[in-house]
Amino acid sequence: MTFDKPETKDYVFSKNRKETIMNDAEILDAVEKIMEDEVNPALATHGGGAKIVTVKDAKVYVELQGGCRGCMGARMTMKSGIERLLKEKVPAVLEVIDATDHG
Repeated sequence: MTFDKPETKDYVFSKNRKETIMNDAEILDAVEKIMEDEVNPALATHGGGAKIVTVKDAKVYVELQGGCRGCMGARMTMKSGIERLLKEKVPAVLEVIDATDHG
């Protein structure tokens, strides 16, 4: 799976009546920091990890690595863990999509 670099399309979202505009590149910067500081240290305790592949149209494409790759709990980790956290911390994120080759 290959992806192009993030576009500079802006996404407007409102949280607590305060409008904020972020483009894909800004979303990428924000989620990479969260992945580095919070997500990967937690996944590393189980021998795994995750990396951002790209951000396109405010959707974050994530590849699971190590012990997380092919794990029975991968879907739960992606949706209930990573997606929930990223959407909470960066409300401009619309969705987190699993870009992992689980084959």
